[in-house]
Amino acid sequence: MNEVEILKTELAREKKLNARLLTKLKQKDGSIKKQRAAIDRLEQECVGQDDTIDSLKHQILALDKEKHQLQGRFTKFEDKARTRAVRLWKQVIHVIDAMQSTRAPLKEVARLEGFLAAGAELGKEWEDARGFLEDSLTDERKELRVMSELAKELYVDVLNVRIEE
Repeated sequence: MNEVEILKTELAREKKLNARLLTKLKQKDGSIKKQRAAIDRLEQECVGQDDTIDSLKHQILALDKEKHQLQGRFTKFEDKARTRAVRLWKQVIHVIDAMQSTRAPLKEVARLEGFLAAGAELGKEWEDARGFLEDSLTDERKELRVMSELAKELYVDVLNVRIEE
């Protein structure tokens, strides 16, 4: 073999090698384009998830505010109920004292029975209101837990996407 044939053989090998390298380069380029498109989609999803997280945070804050308002109303109601109960019991005690000193006229006995009935009714109203507010607060807590879990999941998803980038 002369030198020209050797060079032709080497040139043919180089062409084959270059063709293989060019094919691999095109494959890598296609893969890079696909990855860029996937990253762009994920970035768009992240923006949407960030908006969702912000929305959930606002909803959680609103629910928390509403919970505090309910607790405030309940406290006010409880204070009023206590005040009314104390006032009723003072009247009952006054009637009992009057009954003991005057040998219990029928008018005083009827009055006492009326106070006791009003006290029982007030106690029932107070227990009903307390049960309703406790149920409401329990529901609010459940909603807050669910929204908190959703926000955590979205946040983890966003972090995972950003880490992958």
